This record gives sequence, C-alpha cells and structure tokens, in this order.
Amino acid sequence: MKTHFYITGTTSGLGRALTSELLKTESHWVFGIARSSITQSERYRHLQLDLSQPDFPFFEFDATDCDTIVLINNAGWIGPVTPLGEQTDSDIELAFGVNLSAAVVLTNRFLKQTKSFTGRRVIINISSGAANYPVASWATYCASKAALDMITKVLREESPEVESLSIAPGIVDTAMQKEIRSANPDQFMAHARFMSYYENGELTAPEVVAAKIIGLLEQNLNTLPAVVSVRDF
Repeated sequence: MKTHFYITGTTSGLGRALTSELLKTESHWVFGIARSSITQSERYRHLQLDLSQPDFPFFEFDATDCDTIVLINNAGWIGPVTPLGEQTDSDIELAFGVNLSAAVVLTNRFLKQTKSFTGRRVIINISSGAANYPVASWATYCASKAALDMITKVLREESPEVESLSIAPGIVDTAMQKEIRSANPDQFMAHARFMSYYENGELTAPEVVAAKIIGLLEQNLNTLPAVVSVRDF
C-alpha cells in the first residue's frame, strides 16, 4: 500500500522531522511544500511555494497509484511578538497568511481534487496550545491557531468521509522557539518562562513529536476528538 504525504514547511523543525520519519517506510512518498528543499530521496518530491503569498501557484495533488493521500498543514510562524497596537499591518497579514489562509486554501484544493478518490483521505492540521490559552504579544498566533482548530471541527461536520485532526505538538525544540527567545523581554512578559523551558531542557525533540503524529495514522483519526494534543498520547 502506497501513501502520498503532502507536508507544508518541510525545510526545518517538525516538518523536516516528519519527512525524515516518513521516508523510513518504503511505501511512503513525501511531497514537501516550502520555499526551499533540503531533503534528498527518490521518494521525495519538492513543491517550491511561498505560502506567505496570498496567490501561491496551483499544483495537483497526485492521488494516482496510491491507497492513501494525506495533507499535513504544518507550516507556521510565531508572528510579531509584540502587543497589538505596536504591530505592522504587513506582519499581521503575513502571520494569518502562513498560519491560517494557506492551510485553508490547501485544504479546499485537496478536497476538490481528491473528491473522486476512493482510498483513504486524511487532513492533519498542526495547531498549538496557544489556540486555547491567551498569551500576551501572541495575538496573531493564538487567533490563527484557534481558527485552524475550528476549521478542523467544521471539516468533521462537512466531510465525515475524510479523516481530519488538529493536533498541538507541545513545546518543540525548533527555530520558532529560538525566535521566541530572541523577542524583546520588554514587549513579551512570558519571555523568562520560555527561556527556562530551554535552559531546563524541557523542549521536546521534533523527531519525538513526529513519531507520535505518524503513529496516530494507524487508527481512524475521526475516532479521536477533532482537536488533541501530542501530550494526550
């Protein structure tokens, strides 16, 4: 059985870890969607797209010669780590574009193009615990991830034949965490807390999170709540 995975944000972090873990299985083919490609494999295909742009190019979801096709909306940006009232319009638009608009557009295209596919269809949205807990100076990130959770819940209602899941990965040791730690402490009151996560070794390796997410695919995702956390498993 062959599975095609379409994953956004494969350049680094969780997206890169997901790609590496998936390619360990011979029946897995990965289509990476990002601005640049760093993965070399005969079962990896790269789609060079800038998801921050509102009109990124059209491409075909290839559902031929496979039994399962999976879309993982992983790409994300913490956005401007400053309070509302001090952000630029362009940064706000960029944050919602990467975290939400691109995921919704890709989901829409995926559903349209695979409508006649008779195999298993799966959509996984990488969310955040910040979708449920307000963090000062993270307005765009919290709001965009909360909206992504709601999109997943709506998908469960509209397209029950498609397996869908929104999953918070926890605090993962990625470039995003570095960006958070580099924020101005005067504008980010939780700065010390995130520094302590790093200094105390409390960040989870992306490979660990990737393995858990992939493991969930062994079951029907619609038997789980629409929104979950990696910490639940």
